[in-house]
Formats: sequence, structure tokens, C-alpha cells
Amino acid sequence: TTVDRMGAHDTAVADFEWPLSEGVLFNTKKLGYSEVLKKTWWDDTISTSTVTLKLNSPVTGIITPPTTGLVEVITNGGLDNEVSYSANQVIVAVPIGVLKASIDPGSKEELGYISFSPELPEDTKQAITDIGFDQGLKAVFKFDRTLCGKSEDPPWWVTAVGGEVGAMVMNGMSGGWAWPANYKDDSKDDVFMTFIMGNNARSLSDFSDEDMVKQILKDLDAMFEGTPASDCFTNTPANYVIQNWGKSPYTQGAYSFQTPTTVDDGGGAEAENARVRLQVSVGDGRIFFAGEGTSLTMSATVPGAVFEGQRVGNAIPISNVGLICGSIDWSKECRGNDNCRWSYGECVPKNVRRNAMDSAEKETSQHIKESKANLRTSVGAKRKMESGGKNKFIDYRGKNMYNAAKGGKSA
Repeated sequence: TTVDRMGAHDTAVADFEWPLSEGVLFNTKKLGYSEVLKKTWWDDTISTSTVTLKLNSPVTGIITPPTTGLVEVITNGGLDNEVSYSANQVIVAVPIGVLKASIDPGSKEELGYISFSPELPEDTKQAITDIGFDQGLKAVFKFDRTLCGKSEDPPWWVTAVGGEVGAMVMNGMSGGWAWPANYKDDSKDDVFMTFIMGNNARSLSDFSDEDMVKQILKDLDAMFEGTPASDCFTNTPANYVIQNWGKSPYTQGAYSFQTPTTVDDGGGAEAENARVRLQVSVGDGRIFFAGEGTSLTMSATVPGAVFEGQRVGNAIPISNVGLICGSIDWSKECRGNDNCRWSYGECVPKNVRRNAMDSAEKETSQHIKESKANLRTSVGAKRKMESGGKNKFIDYRGKNMYNAAKGGKSA
């Protein structure tokens, strides 16, 4: 990634604090990435009875009314159908790129940003600004050794260097780290992978996938002169995967990188560290931030994101069962939870009376409507400028936003 503001000293400090072994791949060579995620994320977490997973519902707004202690999360359920959820706390674990877009009105697009009402505190916005984040993409290739030899021959990169390849830096536009990705014990394919970050990723982002593959192969051929990689590769979509995180509105880049404001010279977590500042909850303890971007020692990694999720989960009081109950949609599942009860078509905490929740909803209602009206006006004004004065956004969306304000769930 682009780290042109980092000196050798800060880079060395950041590397010294890195706790992960570069040689350990989930402690086993029997599992691939998708298998590990299925086990640790899906089987052990998401598929449990206390978790309700909502797909295809990107969050577009987070509202923290000043008087009720609740937080309102606005989602787009598809076909411009907004759905709102109420809870005691919310964990925001989106990439740093999305947070940067969310605090910069000039970068807001139709998708991929979250409007906070009220706005995030200045300290939080500055922390988001101070954390490095840049473009990035991953390119994975499957080679066929029979194209440049015999099936029993070693892969082209073994022939080129006279042995196994670990990691390397290439010249050219794809000048990133690259290494064989066939690390599983039973892997039979010749798979090669490269990460392209920062300025190089920006240069390649405008390429079509096919042209991007041609450029990367050109760089490989130049590096291994006499053993061209392109001779062993057929440029068809079945043989490559391009993951361009910078073009996705829900990532807007790869992952965070170190800056002078995220490296601690003192050997500990200093308060001025931008990652530490982003760990501070806002909205009177109702909004928490997590993800690789808030990890002090394992940023830019999946383990860093996982451990940050654990940190935030432990920070939220265990006695707060409102979030759990509010995520349950079915009466049978609700009644099976010792901390919840089914009331008036909703799953609510056993220790919260219905009339008290009604009162909280009434106090929240006006603030939510006002916040959504302000959000609709600001976004509509931007759309009006972009469309040369024709503003169909408010006419088309206004009714949906009003209905969402009336129909939110409580927890």
C-alpha cells in the first residue's frame, strides 16, 4: 500500500509489534480460507439460535435520539424499501473506507456510505481521517503446466527460479507481493496470487479484467525472462479471479495501513493513537466501532478483525439483552430464550414492560422523523445538483422514508 508518509523507524516499530506468525496458516494445511470462515464464523456463530442474519440490507443511516437511550438503524431492504431497527447498541464494523466516505460529504455516493444523525464527534471523525486506507485488489491465476511442458513437470515458477517461490516484489504496474496459493495438502492446481495496492491498484482499476490479466502476465514474463508465465496460461474467466476492493461501494478500498498517527513509539496503546481513538464508543455508549482498522497490532488481517469484534462484544454489558431479543422474529424462538418474552408481536426483554417501551417509542418518533427529513433533504439537494435541477429522489423516496419512521422495531 502507499506509505509515503512513513519513515523507516515507524515502519520498524509497526513490524516489531506484529504478533502474527507469517508461517502459520490457521495451524493446519488441511483447511482453506472459506473452510476456516465457515467453521469460525458460520457454524460457531451465525447459525446459532440467538443470531438473526439479514442479507442484502445495507445500512444507510444510524440515528441516536438524545432522550431514549436507543439507537435506530436504517437499512435498504431492496427496491427502495427502507426498514428500520431499534436497539440499545450497534457495532459498526464496516471498512475504514466506508467510514471515510461517511464523514466526507463530497465523496458520498448512492451506495456505500452511512449517514450518522447527529454527526459523529469531531474526535471520531479525525481518528477516521488519520487512519491510512487505500485502494487494493487481488488477482488469482490458475496455470496449466501442460501448456508449457508435461503434466509431471513442476510449475513454471519452480523452473524459473530453480526452486520453490515464497514471496516477491515485481516491477511494473502489478508490482506487489505474489506467491503460490496452492498451500493446502491436497492442492493439485497451479494457483498463483498477487496483491496490488495503493498507486498501482489505482492505475489498474480502469482496466477491464481481461486487460488487467494481460498486464500482470506481462510483468511476470519480464521478471522471469526465458520462462514466460503467459505460455502456461489461458486467458479466460475460468482461469482467473479479480477482486477489486476499491471499486466495491461497500469496501471502497482494501484495508488500513500504518500512518504516523497509528504507530506508538512508547510501546503501548497511547491515547493519541488514531486506532485507540476510534475504539471509543460514541452516542452515549450506543455506537461502537470494530474491525481490522481499530486493531492496534493486527490491522489489515482477518484475525485482527475477529479479535476486535470480541473486544467490542465484551465491552457491551452482558446484562443488556435488548439487542438479542430485538433480533428475534419468531415467537417460538423468543419464548425459548430465558431473557426474552413475546409481546404484541415482538420479542422484548422480560424485564421491560410494554407500556414503558411504548413511551420510549413515542419519545423517539419525532426525533427519528426529523432526522430522516434532514437526511432526505440533504441527499435530495445533492441529487438535484447532479441532475441539473430535476429532483425525483424526494418525490420517489419520501413516502418510503416516512413509512420507515413509523414502522421501526423496538428492542
